[in-house]
Amino acid sequence: MRIYLSEVFAAGLFWLFLSSAIGEYNTDENVKEVKIGVLVPMTGYWPIGKTSASAITIAVDKINRDPTLLLGYNMTFLWNDSMCLAAEGLNQAVEFRISGVDAIIGDGCDIICEPAAILAASWNLPMISWGCESSKLSEKSIYSTFARTVGSFSKMGGLFMSVLGYFKWKSIGIIASTESIWQLAMTGLMKVFLQHDIDIRYIHTLNPGHVLVTEREEYKSVLMLAKETARIPMPPKAVNLLQRVVNRVSQMAKMLTVSRKTHHDVFYSAIVFIMLCYGGDIRALMLFAHDLDMLNGDYAFLTVNLLPSAAIGNNTFMGNDGRDAEAALAFRGILSIHVREPTTELWQQFTKEVKEKLEDYPFEIQLDHSEKVEVYAGAIYDAIYLYAIALNETLAAGGDKKDGQAIVHRMLNMEFEGASGTVRIDESGDRDPDYSLKYYVNGSFQNIADYNHSTGGFNLRDVRVIWAGGRTNPPLDKPRCGWEKELCREQGREATQQLVNVVIGASTAGVVVLALMFFLIIRKLRYETDLAQNKSWKLRYDDLHIQDHSGSGEAQSQGVTTFKRSPSTVRPLPKTETKEELNVNTIKAVKPFTSPLIQEEQTTAASNASANTEQIFTTIGNYQGRTVAIKRLNKKTVHMTREILIQLKQVRDISHENLNPFIGACIESPNIMMVWSYCKKGSLKDVLANDEYKIDYGFKLSMAIDIAAGMKYLHNTSVKFHGNLTSTRCVIDSHWVVKITDWGLHEFKAGQENTKSLHKMYYDLLWTAPEHINISKVEREGFSQKGDVYSYGILLQEMSFRSEPYSRKMLQPKVIIHRVVAHEDPPFRPDVPSMEMKPEYIELMVDCWNDEPEERPHFYRIVERLKKESGRGSNIIENMVTMMEKHANHLEQLVEERTRQLNEEKEKTEKILYRLLPPLVVDQLKSDNTVQAEGFEEVTIFFSDIVGFTKLASMSTPLEIVGFLNDLYVSFDEIISRFDVYKVETVGDAYVVVSGCPKKNGIKHASEIASMALELLSHMTVFRVRHLPDHQLQLRIGINTGPVVAAVVGVTMPRFCLYGHTVNIASKLESTCLPLRIHVSSESHSRLVEVGGFYLEERGQVQIKRQGLVTTYWLVGKEGFDKALPDPPLDFSEPLFETLDVYYAS
Repeated sequence: MRIYLSEVFAAGLFWLFLSSAIGEYNTDENVKEVKIGVLVPMTGYWPIGKTSASAITIAVDKINRDPTLLLGYNMTFLWNDSMCLAAEGLNQAVEFRISGVDAIIGDGCDIICEPAAILAASWNLPMISWGCESSKLSEKSIYSTFARTVGSFSKMGGLFMSVLGYFKWKSIGIIASTESIWQLAMTGLMKVFLQHDIDIRYIHTLNPGHVLVTEREEYKSVLMLAKETARIPMPPKAVNLLQRVVNRVSQMAKMLTVSRKTHHDVFYSAIVFIMLCYGGDIRALMLFAHDLDMLNGDYAFLTVNLLPSAAIGNNTFMGNDGRDAEAALAFRGILSIHVREPTTELWQQFTKEVKEKLEDYPFEIQLDHSEKVEVYAGAIYDAIYLYAIALNETLAAGGDKKDGQAIVHRMLNMEFEGASGTVRIDESGDRDPDYSLKYYVNGSFQNIADYNHSTGGFNLRDVRVIWAGGRTNPPLDKPRCGWEKELCREQGREATQQLVNVVIGASTAGVVVLALMFFLIIRKLRYETDLAQNKSWKLRYDDLHIQDHSGSGEAQSQGVTTFKRSPSTVRPLPKTETKEELNVNTIKAVKPFTSPLIQEEQTTAASNASANTEQIFTTIGNYQGRTVAIKRLNKKTVHMTREILIQLKQVRDISHENLNPFIGACIESPNIMMVWSYCKKGSLKDVLANDEYKIDYGFKLSMAIDIAAGMKYLHNTSVKFHGNLTSTRCVIDSHWVVKITDWGLHEFKAGQENTKSLHKMYYDLLWTAPEHINISKVEREGFSQKGDVYSYGILLQEMSFRSEPYSRKMLQPKVIIHRVVAHEDPPFRPDVPSMEMKPEYIELMVDCWNDEPEERPHFYRIVERLKKESGRGSNIIENMVTMMEKHANHLEQLVEERTRQLNEEKEKTEKILYRLLPPLVVDQLKSDNTVQAEGFEEVTIFFSDIVGFTKLASMSTPLEIVGFLNDLYVSFDEIISRFDVYKVETVGDAYVVVSGCPKKNGIKHASEIASMALELLSHMTVFRVRHLPDHQLQLRIGINTGPVVAAVVGVTMPRFCLYGHTVNIASKLESTCLPLRIHVSSESHSRLVEVGGFYLEERGQVQIKRQGLVTTYWLVGKEGFDKALPDPPLDFSEPLFETLDVYYAS
């Protein structure tokens, strides 16, 4: 997909021309908002925003004018100064989230991008950086909503190789900061250097200066060692500075630590240094290089993204050290790699517009004529435009602007013309950038070369480079006389030197031979020790939590012995013995993947089908939190010989994408088991038997390639062969990758008790090559690679027709095996009608089951033939895409349905949870499973109950009481939903409500409870008991205000409870209340008077236990409340004091 900026300008003019015609649609009522938040450093170490921020305004304005983008939406933006500081940047990102932005654009500093991108992924919010280059950000499993319009450091390898090649440098040293961004950059570059045979003579990692300024002397020691050892051997005491080589670079030549007691190896440094660190650290290194007289032109220094401002001490951790002039001199001749700045006319117009817009709101920055617009202005513009294009496609496809992952997915492999040139985004969301090589001169960096990432072209400009020391010629990568001055020795010493060389060579050879022998002995001892002591394969039976004991005990690699289907799926064939007894109509009625060969299994499956339609692919268990497939061997004990230990180690160490990983083995008698990784799709046999999977020729070819690739790798390992390759020993994982399982461990599996029926024994030999069949014992005898090829040919036949081997022969397994072993002419093999498969596939199938083992092809030839077949007529990637599109449709529908059901159940669960507990409490429980008790200084509590409920209950049945209370409380719940209150619970006829807890609302809690109480009391005038319609329900209400403590009590069925004296008083006010009255405490009375608008009457003093005589009030109305209230009964005798001591705690 390519979009050109010129087309956008043309479209914009056309849009302005038609704006009068369609302007009525884009009214304020119809236009929706898309809000972006932009992070850009305006102050601090790298204030790039001062020269580039207006690119935001330009991009947003052009997007809003573009008729092809976001029709019906208007884009707005917020911006914040990130200061290039992690704390500030994260704070601003959180503020953007609170402000409801739809995407974050920025930042340019990796120290912000790495943590902020993790937050963005958790929020499902798109984050498009315009300057962060950390290689770690390419990991989509962590940063799923992140993309960028710059490239990662890992993409600079090509330019580094071009620079080294141009200056003929084959020997380098690397100095890198311990910060993760530079360690990742070093790892990536070292891989490239080692692939191109670059001699990495020196590696050092140093603590960044801003972390620990007191370690500045480390820089000096590093360069002092580099300088001194560039000419002379390194003394033993300096060996401890030998570098820690990055573990991820497996090809790195081992740099052995030398013992000062035994060896005095010679270690030399380098002359060409690549420095991977921030500007302050580079300044410190270059100043120490200046102090060590290393800036004489003999040394070269390369770095990445070095800013000219780094020469100023106040811009770094070093502060004002008075050495800015020396730093500027030390920087002269440094080569630095930067993102390439375009030179087109369109770019010149863009930079001019950026300068003009900077003077406008909201930035209002006046640039000097000499100040330059940085290339990152184009990256900012492109980041916003990239988001707009992806969002536009997402909305057009019916997506949601809040779905960050979907939007970023649209950006992958996108290409368009942006302000900074052609923008190509790869599959990781990174731009494929072009770079420039610059060198420092007169306080700034001058471009000397350009690098095109797509073509790998390195174009040097006509610029004369002045190296350190004023030289015009680049330094050599080693001393002119060699590291040991061997190139400058006098001719007269050659003979002597040759003799010395012979002696040294012989001595060295002797030492090497002795060292090699010692190494082999040590290696042998270590191997034997590891063989005897390494028990990583050994599993305890108690650690295997077996989930399915109902099956036969066969592992996933042994087939679907516990495979259950619906009755419509299993249809046994007629019980016939020969092909002649079946007519054509009978054969057509046969379901694929069925034959007389499996009638016994079908009978069992059909009898159980109605009970369970779930596919149980194997005996499965749980080991250390992961699901595993378990194969139980039919023997009670196993004798652990050396051969078995070797096989266990081999199988444990082998890894390939098409070999199912071996987890371990259990040897605790009588539980002898093998444990393999579990693949959710089951075996190849299961998939072929499942009619829900639509498998076309391309899909079959893909599975055949997977199996052949796994066998090819297995044949090249110490295992050598499989020996029992069948469709049940080919399993399929959740990504539809076919893996071979149950391989190796032949000695471990030997000696099992044979409990199979004769029918099953013959059936299991259907995949076995005739030379490995012992017909007298009806068993397999011996293994070979050619035997595996024969078994593979039978697998190809199974995949062709989705049927059992020899299914179209309609013969019993015993008859088939006897005819195969008889070596008939032509050999007895499955029928292969050529009309159903392509000739190339059939030819390969026939070659694989050739009667002569030596005529069968090797697996590497099989892989070549299949790949050639899969790529015929089109690109192999296009074939794969087409195949996956065909077979993903029904899977997508299934996933969507299951996801919808899951979401529905999740919503139901959350709704129930929110009804049981306050939303704030639920959110805390969901986040960390604990809720701390919290005190509230003042809340208002409401208690009510029904007068005469006991008498009413005696007149009603339990079902009538339940129905009556449900009617009452449903109506109560509807009324209280209009107020800022929370229902604590109901117990029998008691109804408890609180306001001001758990959500605080100032002093509104009293007025909210009072208003709610009036509404509930008014409801008594219209509420009727269904089974007693003439009965007037009488409610009495108590209200009190004061402090409480709220907490969630219990783990099983947790309850939100209130504790404190305030709760007790509210309960007592309710129990001393008159029917159809609202009884208010003096504390609540004070709050209602403060709020105003409520009518209260003094009741007088009431005796309350443990409180004495207290003054209470009746709530009789509210200003503006015109609903009818029930008349209190005149004949109700008021109690003089309350006698019950009720302490209500929930």
